Amino acid sequence: MASKLAESVGDMRDTIKVEWPETGKMVSLLILRCDEIQAAYFAARERFERRSQSVDLFSNEELERERNLQEVFRMVLKEGSNSPKARVFASADEARRRLSLDEVGYFQKIHEHEALKLARPFLDALGALGIDVNKGDKGQ
Repeated sequence: MASKLAESVGDMRDTIKVEWPETGKMVSLLILRCDEIQAAYFAARERFERRSQSVDLFSNEELERERNLQEVFRMVLKEGSNSPKARVFASADEARRRLSLDEVGYFQKIHEHEALKLARPFLDALGALGIDVNKGDKGQ
């Protein structure tokens, strides 16, 4: 059933219009799916491995910054688009060159807020079933 739903949706995805900080330029922000968030994480890890850099207590913050950048690369689309194929950046390397840490943080915060708004009805339905996603099943 999930695959049929995915086929019917195709490339049409949830997006919101966002103003680029300090420029006034409008872009669309794609609400990422779990697989896209995982792909961003794996891309960040892969970049660390290519640089022969291990992930440890001292480099974890840098890995998180790279993961955030990878997510923003995937979520910032051309204005009015709702297809992942309409990315503003051709590659994560381009995003890394063009984005400041503040811009990455700005887009991340908006994405997190909007994703939670979209998830609210689902989370409420789980709560009605006695499932607290933060604590697990209340019946156990």
